[in-house]
Amino acid sequence: MKNHNQSLNNSFGDGQGKYNNKERLIAYLKSLSRFPDVLEHNKIASSFEVSNYRPIFKNDAIRRVLSTTFIEPLTAATIDKTTGVNQKYVCRLKVELEDQKRIKVICLGLCPTTASKGVQFLSSNPDMW
Repeated sequence: MKNHNQSLNNSFGDGQGKYNNKERLIAYLKSLSRFPDVLEHNKIASSFEVSNYRPIFKNDAIRRVLSTTFIEPLTAATIDKTTGVNQKYVCRLKVELEDQKRIKVICLGLCPTTASKGVQFLSSNPDMW
């Protein structure tokens, strides 16, 4: 993890101050193809010397969910498979995002990932609502 942090330190200035550390952590998360496992969050944040990391990881998970569901409607299991954001966490975020009118269930159907019937397909694209 230190190698990632060191390379990002070179890209984002002198590495001084908590704000810069948070920016580097955010940039690092955006550079990852998949959302890191929750057991790794503390270790990753520590490598950037960020103590209040939960909101940063939550915002990254939200970003991933919204961006993947904007392209096409997906189920929570498919979002998990595509982004690495845990299916149960996707379901928890869905409630919050629905309240904020940032995502909607647009239909029920057969999940392409689990083959379960009657599964919610989520979209963050208002043109699909």
